[in-house]
Amino acid sequence: NVNGSNFHMKYFGNGNTTVIFECGMGMDLTTWRSIEDSVAAFSKVFMYDRLGLGQSDTTSRDRTIPNMVSELKALLNHVNIKPPYILVPHFRGEYIARYFIYLYPEEVRGILLLDPSAETYFDSLSPVEQKMDQEFGNNYYRTQPVGTQNEWRFYLPNRKYMSGLQIPNSIPVILVSTNSWNLTPSQLKIIDNHSNARHVILEGRHDVYNIYPARITGLIRDLVKQ
Repeated sequence: NVNGSNFHMKYFGNGNTTVIFECGMGMDLTTWRSIEDSVAAFSKVFMYDRLGLGQSDTTSRDRTIPNMVSELKALLNHVNIKPPYILVPHFRGEYIARYFIYLYPEEVRGILLLDPSAETYFDSLSPVEQKMDQEFGNNYYRTQPVGTQNEWRFYLPNRKYMSGLQIPNSIPVILVSTNSWNLTPSQLKIIDNHSNARHVILEGRHDVYNIYPARITGLIRDLVKQ
């Protein structure tokens, strides 16, 4: 219980570094079941359900990036999970991870971006494509749980918090892209001019942690060892 809200979380493993898994929009910590145990063999692992998702409490707080990062930070402090951290966000969880780095760069040792959404993608679309993208999202998410709907409602407005954010060169970055959607050009802008970044392209579906569990585990190990 943190500030009156109950969070569902898991924290286990071995090592001096903690890998923080950040789920994609509307997802819960079961996202990581294909790799959590293999990563816990060489690092501590922390995963949680954001408020409104999974087994965590519902919330009336707006699902803005600053609010979600402040909730993550409060949870880490409450359960005394100290840095250094390796951040492993999937898709739209990338916004939370990058904003966390913006606020607490000294606490992060590396970041593995798993097919991130990239805030510039929407702006790269034509007006017709933007309308189609919004209509698709609205139609899909209206059938989802309320917490997921709330995260979708703030998805486009949350892009403003990413504007101009650069990951410091002192923090190693591994960017994983897939060919499931045409996101790669926008994703590459995240690591523009970053002197300590790698780009890995994997064939297949968006949920790369399920398709390539050993490969993703190996990339996390690379960051832990740096």
